[in-house]
Amino acid sequence: MEAHQLDTLTRPMRGGVTQQELSRAKNQLKSSLVMALESRSVEVEDLGRQTQIHGHKVPVEEMCEKIDQVTLEDIHRTATRVLRPSEDSKAAPVNYGLGSGQPTIVVQGKLDGLHDIADVLKQWGLGKGGVVPKAWIS
Repeated sequence: MEAHQLDTLTRPMRGGVTQQELSRAKNQLKSSLVMALESRSVEVEDLGRQTQIHGHKVPVEEMCEKIDQVTLEDIHRTATRVLRPSEDSKAAPVNYGLGSGQPTIVVQGKLDGLHDIADVLKQWGLGKGGVVPKAWIS
């Protein structure tokens, strides 16, 4: 169930993201970043984006260092802020688009047997006002 997978991102639990998976993901991201910058057009696009956002070009070494600094706690905190905004009492809700704050679900393929998405999300405590599930917490 997809809601269970989203739930495991927000807390350390059996079946959640492991340190080994995080290390693999960081290595994959750094590899993709370095390989993508071998293309001149991607490098120029990246230079333009970074100049707009940061006002200067960020060296690839600095980007890789920042990627290496990401922890499992960072992932859980960020996922909680996005997927369980009512549980993250330390952070103000992020709503740059000034929308409703309700989760948006995109489904592709046959919709037969698809349950009410709002009910599924509430069952797992995801989205605004969800109920915290009885989960295996290590």
